[in-house]
Amino acid sequence: MKNISLIKKNDTEEWVQQQGYLFLFCLSVCFIGISLAISSPKEMATGLKSILFSPAVLLTDYSVVGCNGSAFFNSGFLMLFCTSLLKIHQRKFCEEMISAVFALGGYAFFGKNIYCLLPIMLGTFLYAKIRREPFSKYILVGCFGGALSPVIGHVSFSLGIEAPYNIMLAYLLGAMIGFVLPPLTTHFFHFHKGKSLYSVGFASGIVGIILLNIFKVFSVEPTANPITLVADSRFFQLCMLAVLSLILIVGLIIEGFDLSEIKKFSRENGHRLTNQLTHCGFGMILLNMAFVGFLLVGVLAVMNIPINGILFGTIMAVVGYSARGMNVKSIVPILLGASLILFLVPDYSVNRIEVIMALLFSIGLSPITTNHGCIWGFVAGMFHLIVAPAICGFHGGLSLYNSGLASGLIAGFLSPLIELAQQKNIVRKSPLE
Repeated sequence: MKNISLIKKNDTEEWVQQQGYLFLFCLSVCFIGISLAISSPKEMATGLKSILFSPAVLLTDYSVVGCNGSAFFNSGFLMLFCTSLLKIHQRKFCEEMISAVFALGGYAFFGKNIYCLLPIMLGTFLYAKIRREPFSKYILVGCFGGALSPVIGHVSFSLGIEAPYNIMLAYLLGAMIGFVLPPLTTHFFHFHKGKSLYSVGFASGIVGIILLNIFKVFSVEPTANPITLVADSRFFQLCMLAVLSLILIVGLIIEGFDLSEIKKFSRENGHRLTNQLTHCGFGMILLNMAFVGFLLVGVLAVMNIPINGILFGTIMAVVGYSARGMNVKSIVPILLGASLILFLVPDYSVNRIEVIMALLFSIGLSPITTNHGCIWGFVAGMFHLIVAPAICGFHGGLSLYNSGLASGLIAGFLSPLIELAQQKNIVRKSPLE
């Protein structure tokens, strides 16, 4: 125990940089290891081929398109690719990096793959070169920008264009997307004033809406894939618990099994994206991620909702976002508000996966709870579950961050109402303490 305590005392910036990268590398390798353990090389090759050549319009379950092993390999490989790219370009380890890698790993179960991600990364690289700024500054935007991977898949495999022209056109469009995302993300951030954690998701959704209508003009628009939960999957449930347990154990070891400072994390404001490592430490961030993940798994268990590949990826992505200020205290009111709508609306069924995903992703609005209190968090959760399941029709499944667009719209809609209510003392300002 004495040696474990020394880890926490020597929690220097250099140590955090080393251990942060090591954690992400190890997690990536673990996912690849799982894939190799559960699938034969032949199954893996066939599954990966199906994944890479799939249009992957929202929603597409890669564990069904390929197999469980190929889905895990795709996830682990993308996380490894992103982490390696960040390390090569010497990006300083930060909370947003955790979110980006986890988002890649999560969405790799239903839409992201290396073929579709590369042109978007190329676009952000070109943007950095034109701006004469280091590429490391925009790598994370490129990773999050993989939300528009279905655009590349759709142009490549759904329009009937012969090779190699389909690839050339898809990669040109992908590079253009990657090029415009950095300035658009910065601009649209002011719309919701940081009240949503899904900034790139909102920008991606707007781009998706524009592209859908361009496709409609030429009568080549995609069709969203309806998916329902039809069977339980103990495999994904056990894998999710194993991943969360690993995160929890690593966090406990780093903190020397001391949870006395856990309240410090709950006092951090969710709209500040780069303060968690400084104020709370890497170990506390991991513990918070594990707590949020276990809470979401518990919510699904109470509702008797099975975890399939898509919901596994959803929880992965949300757990990553919790590194940026989201915590159990700030998300409970949002989950309660969203759950109320789930049970009140007759058309909403626990078998509609887009509804369950909206429920889980609703907690990206946690900055509203943190800064304005539980009442507004509850209201935000209600609005999110009303809007998010229907908003896919606006971008036709071309953006994987469906809730990113919804939460940005809701945050932008509620912000002036919250300010007005607090100015008139209709609802007193009561941020979480």
